Amino acid sequence: MFASLVVLGWQRRRGKVESAFPRLAMLAGGALATLAWNGHAAAGEGASGALRLAAGLVHLLAAGGWVAAVLVFLGLLLRREAVSGSRRLRTTHDLLHGFSTLGTVFVAALIVSGITHYGDLTAWSLSTLLESTYGNLLLVKLALFGGMLGLGALHRWTLVPRLGRALESGDPVQEVRALRQSVAAEAALAILILIVVSVLGTLSPAAA
Repeated sequence: MFASLVVLGWQRRRGKVESAFPRLAMLAGGALATLAWNGHAAAGEGASGALRLAAGLVHLLAAGGWVAAVLVFLGLLLRREAVSGSRRLRTTHDLLHGFSTLGTVFVAALIVSGITHYGDLTAWSLSTLLESTYGNLLLVKLALFGGMLGLGALHRWTLVPRLGRALESGDPVQEVRALRQSVAAEAALAILILIVVSVLGTLSPAAA
């Protein structure tokens, strides 16, 4: 965190805040990756432990990248000039459109690493998923994740293309409002997932 603040402050004094983003992303990713050693991902040994840790790292980084992107897009859409400034709005649209491929990578990484991590922790036990507090909370997390997936699909296939067409016609106000509300809902689901995950990290997968 301290290093991120130093980099941001230094680049801000130079008037080049945007150029700090790659460095900040690397620092944030490194800090996020260290969390894998504080939870279930670091509890194994040998080859199984290495696989569990790797799955935990991938899951953390993919989740962090997705949540960060959602918050950045929400911040862009909440800015007043996002509606009044067509050039800035066009940039926001292009960023949203370009994120679709990276977002797909994040989702695939989350699904594969999540399945691997759960299977390793519980030996693929269905009863753990259905009959334990850990499993029940995990189902809540999956439901929230499904909601984020649905909203992401809505953005990619409907709202962002609709915004692009509205930019051509010169009247994007309604489209920006709809996209802002949808991204805000996705951010709210992401925050709820973080709350659930914070509780999951304190529970044993085998606990009733």
